[in-house]
Amino acid sequence: MNVNTCDDNDSILWHKRLGHFNYATLKRMVDLKMTSDLPEIQELNNVCEACQLEKQTIIVFPDTAFRATSKL
Repeated sequence: MNVNTCDDNDSILWHKRLGHFNYATLKRMVDLKMTSDLPEIQELNNVCEACQLEKQTIIVFPDTAFRATSKL
């Protein structure tokens, strides 16, 4: 049995475990031997739900919002 084999599930698992790094960065970490016992990572094109939510933009408050002119 080869320990360095990987399927999509291992790549997704390590993507989540290491703080949602992109797959290219994880693959580079393996190639540069920056980690020990990390399996070979495949670069996947899918985006996990947490990453997709983080990439959404936030709607800012309008500049014409009501501002109090005196104390309560």
